Amino acid sequence: AAWLLLGRDKAVEVNTARDWAKFGEFLRNGGAVKGAQAVPRGWIDFMLAPSPRNPGYGAQVWLNRPQVDGHLALFPDRAPASLFACIGHLGQYVIVSPAQKLTVVRLGKTDPADRPELVRRLGNIVALYGRGS
Repeated sequence: AAWLLLGRDKAVEVNTARDWAKFGEFLRNGGAVKGAQAVPRGWIDFMLAPSPRNPGYGAQVWLNRPQVDGHLALFPDRAPASLFACIGHLGQYVIVSPAQKLTVVRLGKTDPADRPELVRRLGNIVALYGRGS
């Protein structure tokens, strides 16, 4: 991972798919790395708790449930309720499903008009792993 400074007040983080997968696994394991708790479990629980204003959003993660406006950011009808995701600019995803023991990373550019098809296809990938335990 690296940070690029873009002027005085702007920066962008540059990560590989492997970096994002490690981040997803870190979250899937409740903020622990090789058994050592790096981030308090309570903070991860807070991240995954529904927001009072939008039950489909936690603290910087999208939850696998309908959004307050009714649209689906993920796939609640096809994957476990415990699934959540970091959704980035133009269709970048880190999808984490603790019940399935699964982390999926998608890097790439998808125009907004094509996003529903992308979400459907990501849902197809996640569905290949069953609903977990």
